[in-house]
Amino acid sequence: MASAHKTRPIRIQDYKQAHVGGVNCLKIGRKSGRVLATGGEDKRVNIYNLGRPNVLMSLPGHTTAIKCVVFDNAEEFVVAGSFGGSLKLWDLEEKKIVRTLPAHNTVCTCVDFHPFGEFLVSGSVDTQVKVWDVRMKRVAQTYKGHARTIEAARFSPDGRWLATGDEAGIIKLWDVTAGKLLQDFKLHQGAITALDFHPGEFLMASGSEDGTCKFWDLETFHLLSSTEPSLFGDVPARTRAITFSPEGNALLSAYNESLKVFGWEPACAYDHAVVQWGKVADMNVLSDQLVVCCFEEGYPDVDVWVLGLQKLRPFSDPDVMHSPPKESRFELKANTTAKSFVKMGADAEDPPPPEDMQPQLTFTPVIVNPPPAPIPASIPAPAPTPAHTPAHPTPVTRTHTPSAPFTTHSQPSTAPTHTEKRSGRTPASGPAPLSVPMGNLGNKPTGVETLPFMRKPVPSSEGIASDPNELVDDLLAPHLAMCSVLNQRLTNIKAVRTVWLSKANDSRGVIDTVQAVQRTGDPAVLVDFLTVLMLKEDALNLDVCVLLLPLLRDLVASSFEQYTICALGVLTKFARSFGPIIRATLDAPAPTRGVDLVSEERIEKCTICPNIFLEIKQALPTLAKKSGRIGLPSKDLIAAL
Repeated sequence: MASAHKTRPIRIQDYKQAHVGGVNCLKIGRKSGRVLATGGEDKRVNIYNLGRPNVLMSLPGHTTAIKCVVFDNAEEFVVAGSFGGSLKLWDLEEKKIVRTLPAHNTVCTCVDFHPFGEFLVSGSVDTQVKVWDVRMKRVAQTYKGHARTIEAARFSPDGRWLATGDEAGIIKLWDVTAGKLLQDFKLHQGAITALDFHPGEFLMASGSEDGTCKFWDLETFHLLSSTEPSLFGDVPARTRAITFSPEGNALLSAYNESLKVFGWEPACAYDHAVVQWGKVADMNVLSDQLVVCCFEEGYPDVDVWVLGLQKLRPFSDPDVMHSPPKESRFELKANTTAKSFVKMGADAEDPPPPEDMQPQLTFTPVIVNPPPAPIPASIPAPAPTPAHTPAHPTPVTRTHTPSAPFTTHSQPSTAPTHTEKRSGRTPASGPAPLSVPMGNLGNKPTGVETLPFMRKPVPSSEGIASDPNELVDDLLAPHLAMCSVLNQRLTNIKAVRTVWLSKANDSRGVIDTVQAVQRTGDPAVLVDFLTVLMLKEDALNLDVCVLLLPLLRDLVASSFEQYTICALGVLTKFARSFGPIIRATLDAPAPTRGVDLVSEERIEKCTICPNIFLEIKQALPTLAKKSGRIGLPSKDLIAAL
């Protein structure tokens, strides 16, 4: 355990009169870590660039005081919940309200954005948890089951799960895609104050008013370990905020007068720092510094602290930080998805510590709405529902693994989940599943490398460059080529999305969007579009089928396994949905008198389809013989035809 004087935080900013009448909530932007949103009694949301003394923008609109606030993951929007129960969403670039949602009938206590898609969650004193479709301005799901005020809500990094905690100390874990409750965790003795998911493992941490942090194994739904209660005198010290380090090797837990760094296998306190910073409302790790924002209830001021982590274990211990990876329990199989999931001076009242104890500040102010990062061509899919086992307070032991990135696959399996297989029961009833668009990531092309996407390198007769600058240029060449490909793909996706949104209420909207996809000439964009289209079955008709069939024929012959699988799935859907219509139309007797233009047009369309299906069918026996993920959908299409 480190001594308290070894690392000393610096108060880098004191926002006087952040709000008229008092501050009620605040949140740091997670993308840059350098923007701050605050909500107060004056019914406004204020946005700050950390490091600059003045408010960047002040957003009015609520008719009651603000209770909770959060940025979206791109820091392009901010949403705030009020004491009146409503939610308001602001576009930070336009500085205007773009959505107003009548979320609850009483105080909206917490809110969080979904990591992908246009969804957010809100919790309230009314004990209800609601997932909102922001684009459609409606409730996508309502979860009931808590008996006390919802105090915390957090989406998992892959977006599939939602954790909510209430005033009674109960945590509920929900499967958002299935719309059902997965598990209750009931071992805390005080209200839940904070929740966080590990960045790379099947692990969740929770903080409570009972002064403990508990670690939950989300593969077995058991308590993994629990810290000893932190005390303030003789009473438990309320856990104010928690966050996993970006490397996933420690949990940082903030209290009114201290910061503690915990491990979980077994539970241990790596280190601590004594800090008189008051009510911590949010914190974020930025490089090797911890940025902490605090306020006191009923007061108008906000303090921003920076604490260097270099002298705290495990960050100061190379053996702990860079230990060799252990074998992970969460190994990914072929048919599964990921099981994981300007230097500033100190305040005048707080003189800087000696040089050898002062953290190296690299904290620079940034604009609140920087140029957006490239949008991925596909939205990652969520992880599968884990196996369900009854919750018991018996801690379990497992191998700790370093953080691993969440990876995804495009289509969720239609087979029974682990829960259904192991328990032999049907899923619990709950809200309707949430349709989150899923992309085509995480599959390696069959027999194809990345070279087809890149420009051909110019052969060099001089061998390897001797100049380091030339060597760097040689190494950067394929990287820049791939960036060019991805930038072009991003442009194509934006063009398709523009058509899709502009034709949302038009009967020809899907047809125009298909034509826009066709104009891009990019099969990756086509696959992403088809994946989303399959979630909107009401948009499918014979015209769309006729338009897509030639594209699907070419996609079946693709060298990329995922492209072929996507095409086979869509073709199977078309064959089963429109096959009887096509057959009945072609078998119907010709009209004996008069001209029926509608009938002739339908016959013409139905005549095109069998020819293309016949061409595709000729390639299916070869595909059906392949092992892996192509064989089964090929057989399904053969049966459908």
